[in-house]
Amino acid sequence: MIRAFLERDPARGQWHFYLSDIDPQTRKQTHRGAPVVLEPVDQEGSYSPPTMTLSQEEVKALMDDMWMAGIRPSSTSSAVDLVEAKDQHLADLRKSHDAIITVMLREIK
Repeated sequence: MIRAFLERDPARGQWHFYLSDIDPQTRKQTHRGAPVVLEPVDQEGSYSPPTMTLSQEEVKALMDDMWMAGIRPSSTSSAVDLVEAKDQHLADLRKSHDAIITVMLREIK
């Protein structure tokens, strides 16, 4: 299983990113990542294979590690958008509630 590790370097204002392959049975490191080398682009728009492929579990572990290191995502919605979404959700719940009560009252009669 690929594991990513973060190490903060506050003096430089940087984060160091390490990759290791961990054997799931022994929990020992079997391989470690090397620095990434960027190659010049021969032809704009040509296909290039991914730099790395991770499983859903590996990506989730990376996100969890980043969260534990104090890294948070940028807000994608404004507070106004969130309040509007909450208000719409509450309005939908009220409609559902009213419809259920109407049906239940018909059943009682």
